[in-house]
Amino acid sequence: MELTCDLDLQAAYKHCEVLIIGAGPAGISCALWLTRMGMQAWVLEAADAVGGLCLHNDLAGGWEANAPLATGLDTAHALAQTVALHHIPVLLQQRVTQVHPLADQYCVHSLDGEGGWHVYRARHVVLATGVCAKGLPEAIPPNPHIWIGPGNHIWQQQVANKKIAVLGGGDNAFENAVWLAEQGADVHVYARHVRAQRLWQARCAPERVHVGAYDLQAASMSINGVAFDAWAVFYGWQASVPEGLSVARDERGFVATDEFLQTSLPNVYAIGEVTQKQHPCIATAMAEGVVAAKAILNRHAAE
Repeated sequence: MELTCDLDLQAAYKHCEVLIIGAGPAGISCALWLTRMGMQAWVLEAADAVGGLCLHNDLAGGWEANAPLATGLDTAHALAQTVALHHIPVLLQQRVTQVHPLADQYCVHSLDGEGGWHVYRARHVVLATGVCAKGLPEAIPPNPHIWIGPGNHIWQQQVANKKIAVLGGGDNAFENAVWLAEQGADVHVYARHVRAQRLWQARCAPERVHVGAYDLQAASMSINGVAFDAWAVFYGWQASVPEGLSVARDERGFVATDEFLQTSLPNVYAIGEVTQKQHPCIATAMAEGVVAAKAILNRHAAE
């Protein structure tokens, strides 16, 4: 189900009770609960569709107990259906550039897909802005044969009979290494430290996992002197937080929250992968959306 962003409608949407930034599982879950509980909640989304990182995954994950065969795209489609069924105002192609605190509310600036600026004010702000994949050092220029983070930009490649280096020691690195090998690629994993779950480590041949420091030579696409057709980089994630919002971060740079998911700023909440609590996934993201919605409702009632 496609959703479009009506710019004329946006012109009228300038003030609301709750402004949610991000239309992934966490943001839409929060918006759904707020809407059903009678609060006015709008969602700003930088992309041209609802779904967040789910939009970039058309593989079945198997981790969702209630939808074991669902792909990320299936989840994105379900989120779009929820938005349509409950008439949740989702404003697409709205890239939030700055968030400024005012006396008793927050001022949010966004840039739309046509270059127009918009200003919104809200009593409560919810950060459902997610994460972006960490890349290589800036000294290494962009290269179509260097793939950063998981997603369709890797899974839609023709990789059979290609020699591919997977960089990273976490779950994403090993899971993608397994998938690439299953597609017929000659895969080697390079990791300074291995952190992946045993179930993924067990599916990678030990002789193809190289642990310790390694030397990257981008010009020749070689690692420790061995040339590859492509590199798949999985160096983890970093929080996506709008400028001007000085919320406290943890030692890894993710947004710190209390048990009710409120940040260090009053009436500003953070949910989903931007907080990196426990194991981030669709299920935990949607659960945090519910927790934040209930916390906002309770605070609103107390005021």
